[in-house]
Amino acid sequence: MKKPLDSGFPGTASHILLAGIALCAFATARAGTIIWGTVTDYATASDVSTQGVLVEAVNLCGTGAASNLSVNGVPFTARTNLLSGDATATFLSGDTGNPSYNQLLNSLDFQSANPATISIGGGLLEAGKIYQVQAWFVDERSSSDARAMRFGDGTASPLSGEVNDQHVTGTFTADGTSQALTITGVTSGPHFNAYQVRDISSPVPTLSTTAGQAVTSGFVVSISFSENVTGLSTGDFLVTNGTASGLSGSGTSWSVTVTPTGNGDVMVTLPKNTVIDGNGHGNVASKTILTTSVA
Repeated sequence: MKKPLDSGFPGTASHILLAGIALCAFATARAGTIIWGTVTDYATASDVSTQGVLVEAVNLCGTGAASNLSVNGVPFTARTNLLSGDATATFLSGDTGNPSYNQLLNSLDFQSANPATISIGGGLLEAGKIYQVQAWFVDERSSSDARAMRFGDGTASPLSGEVNDQHVTGTFTADGTSQALTITGVTSGPHFNAYQVRDISSPVPTLSTTAGQAVTSGFVVSISFSENVTGLSTGDFLVTNGTASGLSGSGTSWSVTVTPTGNGDVMVTLPKNTVIDGNGHGNVASKTILTTSVA
């Protein structure tokens, strides 16, 4: 059964102290200050944040293709030995209603020495951008009831509340391509199951069209951004077997006409860093939309 929410005070018997997980290798990790949110009980796959754009999601102790899991649409890549040991067991006594989320929470990495500092972000962070980090610790075995973790950033900045069969989310502004994340166990060494890092400062474009799977002439593509942007032009679009014209719109809502240049597939994409938001952050690349010209 899930244990109750912790009190947030160190030393409570049923908690894990997460003193800090490093988002990059200890010797080279940068340490932007992580501001932690509320520690939350695990519940369903919707626990997994989908805010912004995924940078990295890792299933600790996962091995092989079967451990590459998709939970709430987020692909977690299997990795082992981020800490000195790893284990797979029935750490989860309940049921999240999602087999992949259950599997994610039934494996973890651990070590005996406190604290542990790891590198996360995959070297893909951009200085000045705002990122979200989410981490999980679940071990509901009766023999591990006293375990609790606290997460931090390798500095004296505020730590997360004690995490015990729960997850916690924080935000930070990157000061380099990687970020330090530290974990400290309250009554044991560091243990944790998974983490993800998400870019929450870049504008996210979504392309759509009502033209259907086949077109006989030009069609309109709508572009919706996650926040107000400026600087968009027709030349920014990457169009295969077609041309873009007639751009209109502002802020978060835009449209452009795409005219096929021949029969066959027509693909439209907006590459990264073609527009900026009010803070000067460039957009992430859009997903490609595809239709077929049969004129």
